[in-house]
This record gives sequence, structure tokens and C-alpha cells, in this order.
Amino acid sequence: MGRRRVVASGPKDKPLRTASNTPARRTASSAARSGQASARRAVGSTNASDASFVDPRRLDPPMPVADQIAVDAATKQGLFADSPDPDTELKSQAARNAAARKSARRSIRNKAAAIGVGAVAAVCVAAWALLFAPWCRVAASSIDVTGTNQWVSAQTVERKAQSAVGKPVLLVSASALSNSLEQIPGVDHVSISRSLFNRLKIAVSPADPQAVLKGPDGSMTVVDKDGRTIGTTKQEIPGVPTIAVDEPGSQIHSASVKLALSVLSQIPSSLHSQLMAVTAMSADSVSTSTEDGYTIVWGDASDMYLKCDIVEHLIYARGGIEGYKTINVADPKRPTVSNNGSNAEIPSGTSSHMTFAQLMSQ
Repeated sequence: MGRRRVVASGPKDKPLRTASNTPARRTASSAARSGQASARRAVGSTNASDASFVDPRRLDPPMPVADQIAVDAATKQGLFADSPDPDTELKSQAARNAAARKSARRSIRNKAAAIGVGAVAAVCVAAWALLFAPWCRVAASSIDVTGTNQWVSAQTVERKAQSAVGKPVLLVSASALSNSLEQIPGVDHVSISRSLFNRLKIAVSPADPQAVLKGPDGSMTVVDKDGRTIGTTKQEIPGVPTIAVDEPGSQIHSASVKLALSVLSQIPSSLHSQLMAVTAMSADSVSTSTEDGYTIVWGDASDMYLKCDIVEHLIYARGGIEGYKTINVADPKRPTVSNNGSNAEIPSGTSSHMTFAQLMSQ
């Protein structure tokens, strides 16, 4: 019995492809291509004849399961594609995150190292510039001196500060230079400051003239509170008392002159400006005279605060002491006044003597 041939109705009758015409087994790639071609033919055939009808005889047979599995495995898509393992995916993501963190840490370390190297290089350059560059060394023209007066000249201070010339400004010892400059007669205190690039500023606090040593020949030597010679003058200085001495050069260091200077240095300016002359009769007896004609016997330099308080009270607070021109505060606990113009002790009981207590009771 022969094989029957089935002919489909249509414009042109074409023999159908049967299963016997298809190879028994296709490879995965050929099966995929065949399926795509079959779908295109089915669409074309449908469009050509009837959009609502597809002739099943013109369709290729379905792809074998084995071939479909192979295609899905190759393309990783479709029903038979392997589903991803959640654990594997998590491990892979964790590995990527760890790699990203490691890369970030490496980048941070590299940046920190670069910044550190740059900072060290900048410090080295700055240190070299400040210590060895010519423009950071002190020059004679870069020393600024302020605070000088008629007794201490800027030239004297600049000559003394020449030891700092040529040194890096940051290596100049301010304390050592201050101690050196304070040895200049007439200098009480020195303050030193440095500024970039090579400026050295010296602020001088001059010592106040404490007394004028007047010799028999009329020569007058101005001294400070420490007995150091500040300078010379040809006339008396207002507010600065004179001390009569035989030889100003040799007696400036005598015990009596030192005592007189010690007493004067503790007298407040309000009273000091009224003093005219100082007499150091011995190493423990100093007296002064004022412009108002008072003679004050100080004794030694002890209890000067109390002694000055008594004198200021008697002369200024009371408006003067009528009839009494000598005030003796050598013993501040028992001060006395007298009117004989002598600095010698006046015996108690005489009419020319009155104790401080009696005076205050009047």
C-alpha cells in the first residue's frame, strides 16, 4: 500500500514536510535556527492567507526537549536555564564588596602617604629658608630700637646688639641679648621680639635718673638707682636731688652713697619730685631737703613705706607744719619734728621738740 499524499488548499499546492523528512536528531544550534525560521514562515503564511488562521501543516514540529535544554543552557534564558545559586551570588557580591573596600583603603593610604611626603617636604623647605636663606639673617639695618632717651641712645643699643647680626632671626636668643643690653648704663629693662623675615625689634625701658653726684669742682654725674652712671650734666635736673661728694668717680660705690640711692629709690614720685638735695652723713643716716624748706631725716632704708606715709601726711595732708621744718622718721614708730634746722637728735622736753603723737593731738 503506497504512502498517501495530503495536499492543502491554497493558491499553490506544496507537499507537506513530514517527520520522515526531518533528521532524527538536530544539534542545539541548528534546532534554534530551525525554530526561528519556522516562526517566520508561519507569520508570513498567516499574513499572506488569513490573519486568523495558521495552517498547522506548515509549522515545523516542536523542538525536542533535549535540544531545548541545550539551547536554554547555552543562552542562559528560557524554561530550562539554570537558576542562580543564592549562596553563590551572595558570596560573589561579598567578594566584590571586599575588593572595593580594599581598593578604597589602598587609595586612602596612598593619598595619606602623598600628603605626608608633601608636608615633610614643605617643612624641610621652610626650615631651610628660615635657617639658611640670606633674607632670614639679621642685618644691621633690620634692627629696630625704640624707647631711648637723652641718657640711652639708639646707637649705643645698636652697637651692643651687633652680636646678633648675621644669625638667623629664629636662632637669636632673646634672653641672652636682653641680659647683654640691660648692662648698658641707663637701661632698666629690654624687651625683644622677632618678626619675619629678619626683623629684630628692641624695646628699651630706660632707667630714671635717681640722683646727681655733685663734686667740689661743680661737675655733676647722673646715676640710676643701682649707682650706675647714666651720663653727665652741666646743670641740675628738676625733680632729681643732688648728693654732694668729694670725688664722684670713687665715691659712687661708697656705702653712704649706696644707702642714699636705696632710700631715694623707695620714695614715691609725688614726694621724690619735691626733693632738692640729699645728705648721707653716715652709712645709716640719710636726710633730704625739699623745695618747701623741709628737712627730712630718713635714717636707713628700712620701713620706707611707713616713713613716706608719715612725711606725706605731715607735709601735704595737713597743709604743712607751722613752725616745724625738720621731720625725723628714722624711727617710724616714734617720729619727731623740730624747728632748729638741725638733723641731730633733739632732747625731749625742749620747747623746740614735739613728738608725732603730740602733733597729731593738736
